[in-house]
Amino acid sequence: MKRKELILKNLIKEFIKTGNPVSSLDIKKIYTMNCSSATIRNEMACLEDNGLLIRFHNFGGRIPSDLGYRYYVDNLLDMTSLNKEDEMSINSLEEIGKLKRVKEIILRELFHYSAGLLSNLSGHAGFLIEGRNNDNIIKNLNIIKVNENVFTVFFQFEDNVIKNKIWFSIQKLSHSDIEKINNIFSHIIRVRQSAENMVSQFFSKNLELNYLKEFVYDILNLVLNSDIESNIDKSLYIEGIKQLITKPEFADIEKIKSLIELFENRTLLIKEIKSLIKQESINVVIGEEFDCSELIDFSFVTIPYSVEGINKGVVGVIGSKRMEYQKVINIVKKTAENISHILTSMKIKKC
Repeated sequence: MKRKELILKNLIKEFIKTGNPVSSLDIKKIYTMNCSSATIRNEMACLEDNGLLIRFHNFGGRIPSDLGYRYYVDNLLDMTSLNKEDEMSINSLEEIGKLKRVKEIILRELFHYSAGLLSNLSGHAGFLIEGRNNDNIIKNLNIIKVNENVFTVFFQFEDNVIKNKIWFSIQKLSHSDIEKINNIFSHIIRVRQSAENMVSQFFSKNLELNYLKEFVYDILNLVLNSDIESNIDKSLYIEGIKQLITKPEFADIEKIKSLIELFENRTLLIKEIKSLIKQESINVVIGEEFDCSELIDFSFVTIPYSVEGINKGVVGVIGSKRMEYQKVINIVKKTAENISHILTSMKIKKC
């Protein structure tokens, strides 16, 4: 690791720990560095010139910029495992899945408990989006070609509302291919069961059409993700606003008011979370990377949870940019894995 990177890493770790601007003397004193404090100071000045650090007022201490946090998350995190105590806490979610109650009640308890658990373990606010019903049934679906790579997908759920989405194919598809895809969906929909279940069964029995499997799943996710977006405001579970109010960066009375309004109104949160629905892996959004200024003091760490390979929603942590990113990433990933396992087990039992 280059000296500048090591200094940046140590400075951010210290700032996350204390919340105070970090000086060259602090780094020299706390971390083992084979160079003088003057050299560290010069390197910090260079990091500041590159936009990775910000000088705190007129004092010698510096704090990380959003760009500095991004470089830290992408390149400098210590790849550590989840500690045993946190892992045991997250594994306790399995007990909720074993309860002998109505499925909808179990799910509500699971999601509320998961959001609270994420908050308690991370020290920030935890959230979960219940994306869509596992048994959502598509009533009609038809694909129309616009040009070589662009298609319009018309679809209809049980509520009889006709919707459409633009689908971009990474490969050119012939009219024959589109006709086959429409026929596949026609066959799947005719069975009147969850389309997700039927796609897998269809391709296991029609191996000659497996070359279209990726396209069918892509279209199916596009359609079902639209259902997530339309219902997201009804299925957003958030816990832990008190965790954030205690952070020094939110101590100002105006920031506390803004924080409470953000969580009570939810409009901005819902807008941002909608943009995370289609992600496929762990995602970290930091400060100025958000589309709105109201979230400039926050970071999101999110990951989708799934059932049988189909994304059902998102779990995550909303917090101060001064969060322990590796720890939070591990907590969010493990929580998503457990929720996916629980929901898959409940579906198998039902079948």
